[in-house]
Amino acid sequence: AIHSDSYQYQMTYLKTEDKLKGDFKKFIVNNLSKLYSIESDNSMMEFEINNTNDKNAIVCYSSKKSDIDQDYQTLIDSGLQPRYNTSIPKLLQNIYNYYNLEKNDGYSLLIYIDQFKTHIVLIQKNQLLESRYFHIGLNYFINRLSKLGSGTLPTEEVRSTVFHFLENYGISKTKNKFELQDGFPYDDARLMLNELSSIMMNQMKDSINNFSTIQPVIGKNDFAFGGVYIGGPGSHIKNMDRLIRDTIGDPVENLNSITTTSFKKRLDSKMNFRTRVKENYILYNKKRSKNNLKNVQNKIQ
Repeated sequence: AIHSDSYQYQMTYLKTEDKLKGDFKKFIVNNLSKLYSIESDNSMMEFEINNTNDKNAIVCYSSKKSDIDQDYQTLIDSGLQPRYNTSIPKLLQNIYNYYNLEKNDGYSLLIYIDQFKTHIVLIQKNQLLESRYFHIGLNYFINRLSKLGSGTLPTEEVRSTVFHFLENYGISKTKNKFELQDGFPYDDARLMLNELSSIMMNQMKDSINNFSTIQPVIGKNDFAFGGVYIGGPGSHIKNMDRLIRDTIGDPVENLNSITTTSFKKRLDSKMNFRTRVKENYILYNKKRSKNNLKNVQNKIQ
């Protein structure tokens, strides 16, 4: 699958009556054209009907069809065969279902911290219910922290230092008196990062609380998400998972760890299969050699 921010995919969630489902595509095209001035000839659109939610029509659309087609053809000409392209919420739903992350009938929350945005996706029973995003991503931290090292626009050298800080030190309440390379001040960076991450968590809470599906229950003391998962470039900021856990109040799992573990298991399974085949082949040859030796001995006698 491929995705690019330049495709400007949007998600919308609509309530539709049963009588409209048969001719729903025409209904959607007409409404998108009126609401967003989208030209159907230069737009990409997919939709599905979700029976688990009041807003039962999930629509993903982009007005950048020509750009998508051009990138798709470039990949094919390069020898790659992309399967499909879609929005981040749909990709997260596909990952969720592929790795069978459903733990119970409760709501699952997937948080993807991209370069410029953070996407929040709500899923229940493998169905995409709602999604939201806000304009804080990895670059939000990099651009501001870079000013501590340069005071001007970020250079590659300064950005590299910031990456090092975010990945290896990240969000921390602990003071430390040493400086990173090139005079990058650790304690000033730590304080700034704590302030920036606090702003991010406030926007994240607002986004989650505005999900219409869970508004009636999210404030209750016994409410808990069935699973919370984070991914994307910004999830590599050290202790970001702990901060989200403390903000939401539920355990957080990293999608990168899940996908890596799953890949390793499949790889080990293939290796084990090959090992078993090899061992069986050796045993077969050993048994055949014994039989051949016995036949020779019988002939000699």
